[in-house]
Amino acid sequence: MLWLLGASLGSITAPAGAAPILVPDHVKLETLDNGLRIVLKQEPAQPAVALALYIKAGSLYEPEGKSGLAFLSQRMVFGEQDADGEPGFGRQIQALGGEAMVGTTRDFVQVTVTVAPEYVGDVLQAMGQALAQPDLSAEAFEREQRAVLRRLQVERQQITPRNMQARLSRRLWAEAFRKHPYGGSPRGSEADIKKLKPADVAGFVKQFYAPDNISLVVVGNTTAQDLVPRVQAALGALEPARSRWSRPPPEPAQSGRRVRVQREATLKATMLSLAFRAPGIENKPDVCAMDLIYTLLGQGDFGWLNRVLRDEKGLAISAEADFLTQREPGLFILTLATPPSKELQARAALEQKIAKLQQELVPEDRLREAKRLLTVNYAFQNETGTDQTGSLGFYDAIDTYEFAIQYINQVRAVTREDLRRVAQQYFVPERATLVIMRPRGARSGQEAT
Repeated sequence: MLWLLGASLGSITAPAGAAPILVPDHVKLETLDNGLRIVLKQEPAQPAVALALYIKAGSLYEPEGKSGLAFLSQRMVFGEQDADGEPGFGRQIQALGGEAMVGTTRDFVQVTVTVAPEYVGDVLQAMGQALAQPDLSAEAFEREQRAVLRRLQVERQQITPRNMQARLSRRLWAEAFRKHPYGGSPRGSEADIKKLKPADVAGFVKQFYAPDNISLVVVGNTTAQDLVPRVQAALGALEPARSRWSRPPPEPAQSGRRVRVQREATLKATMLSLAFRAPGIENKPDVCAMDLIYTLLGQGDFGWLNRVLRDEKGLAISAEADFLTQREPGLFILTLATPPSKELQARAALEQKIAKLQQELVPEDRLREAKRLLTVNYAFQNETGTDQTGSLGFYDAIDTYEFAIQYINQVRAVTREDLRRVAQQYFVPERATLVIMRPRGARSGQEAT
């Protein structure tokens, strides 16, 4: 899945015969001599232009023991001010009447800006300046390091439902990936960040913030004839990276089920996440099948988690599924909040549903409805120019933008047999990871993991 799907779309029907949003003929690819990729989707009817940089510089690319380096580097390149004390990237964009959204994931750094067409050149110049002249001084490093550590400390000390959910997620990924970089949080650990040096950031930026590691995705009221010369002027002088990244070894196969149980004084309900290995982008047919399983299990009131586990059986206070397509094989995650007394029943129901997916074919009408919901949701995820830069750039950062165009056709080709095969291949109980956070002092039926 591109991103987490939203609320149920069961009452929405896709218009019959509607043209796809990401039409292949409307998307063009240009590559500068220095390797920078320009993915352009021209939309003359749109009043604005969305531009997004996708940089292969997420936490996947961090050296061992240097978690947080990707996040800290992103903050320094696109920071509050440049080396001369002038307003940084975000404030430059605000001065143009736009807003910059910057973030670091496991696979990439994303920088998205939406502005009026007349300011496209100014945005490109700001992007070029940030990439070519980042302030990597010791003073800037210490300032950003302190800011990141403060942020992590506040999040650790705050007790909110969102923070508890994030804590559960971090523990799950760390337990599932003990060797591979996906086990770390994209924001890093406080212990690792404290040990980082300015030279670490400088080396990371030099290697990964290079044009042959970057895609510029543009959607809106502009043309290739107008855009490409502007990109060349702003970003064409950037030098390609001289050192190459070595792909990390895959996570070693699990020899048995991994379980981690923790007590939390602030919890009133038990929170648990059950995760299975999931396909990476290299296995696109399985990715599409897994997206449909996600829809069948976790798509709002259509999904089994809410329709049956929560509403019919009353075993969950809240329930959701999560599957994000990534460059490397990742996780398919089922997360529940449940009354402590019903935890074991809820877990048993989850495992029975997984076994049913492995043993039986999904009814044809349910698969047909899942495909319809997934198609409609994908259309909603691509309504605006900014949305479309997200789809095109997301896939270009982990594979190629072309999969964003081909995605729905590949989803439609998935069969019931494919769903059963994928469930059998990936949902292996002996290779599952289970993380449980229980209220301190609460009894969970029988004290079993």
